[in-house]
Amino acid sequence: MKKYTYWIVATLIMGSLIYLISRPELEPQNLPKIKFTQVENPAIFGELILKQLQTEVRLSPVLLLGVTPEYPEDLELWKAFLAANTEPGLRYDMVIVDPQLPRIETIPTTLKMDLKTEMDRFAKGIMVARAQNMRVAVIVPTIYASQLLSRNPADILKNAKAVEFTSFSIVKFPKSLEQAATFQPGCSVDKEDREGTGPLGCMLRTKARKTYRAKLEPEKFSGLMDQIDANDYLILFNKN
Repeated sequence: MKKYTYWIVATLIMGSLIYLISRPELEPQNLPKIKFTQVENPAIFGELILKQLQTEVRLSPVLLLGVTPEYPEDLELWKAFLAANTEPGLRYDMVIVDPQLPRIETIPTTLKMDLKTEMDRFAKGIMVARAQNMRVAVIVPTIYASQLLSRNPADILKNAKAVEFTSFSIVKFPKSLEQAATFQPGCSVDKEDREGTGPLGCMLRTKARKTYRAKLEPEKFSGLMDQIDANDYLILFNKN
């Protein structure tokens, strides 16, 4: 009888562990890092990311920082993030920017490099930098940085070049369900996804739903940050 009781208890414990591990809310795509908040300027949100994600930053010696090129507030956010990041072990020794981005002269950079056309050079440079224990931050368009997309520079880095990195990608987001219907990038799949950005469009819509009832304060910026995969984070950030 004792033997049967033991096996029953062991089975229940194992079942509970499996349940806890497999619960959807414990998966990376459901891990909120910064709840929806409104700030006076992008710099405050950039500093908030550093404060709230110190562990993640410390564990990310190679960090891709994605921006929406036509929105200057995204660069302002990362400029403040990098400026506040002065602690040894967190600070990035090299800052690389995509030369096609507008207003990059506002960012103190070490090097300008186009990941799309200079992937081999970039991957080799990262390996050399890591061998010297240097930490590297790279500012690129979000469509390059997001690990949601296939065949983009992040996908090539991870799967073809075996470079380990983390992505913090900023996207704009619809402010209502009605706006989501025509918002770009679209949420399209398979043959309809001609631009290859469908998964990003779908994800930002999913995350934006929790903001639709928020009362937006004029002249402020609003945003949130979620972990959507093991080393992939999505930041929704708009000017109200």
